[in-house]
Amino acid sequence: MLIGLIVLDMALAAWSLQLMQAANDRQEFSLFLAGILVACAGAALIGVYGLSCSYMGFLDSIAQRGY
Repeated sequence: MLIGLIVLDMALAAWSLQLMQAANDRQEFSLFLAGILVACAGAALIGVYGLSCSYMGFLDSIAQRGY
């Protein structure tokens, strides 16, 4: 699961760089914004994964204590 997430995040980063390079070549600001949005999506994907893993660990510790 983690390997797939890392591969997906690397693909999003590569796509983001490709969009930003195209924006630089064509002098289009909209492509630059699209690249930023794709990069933010990759960062959010890693952030949500980290938060969900932390929350699942928290729920597991509660279940072990018997609350």
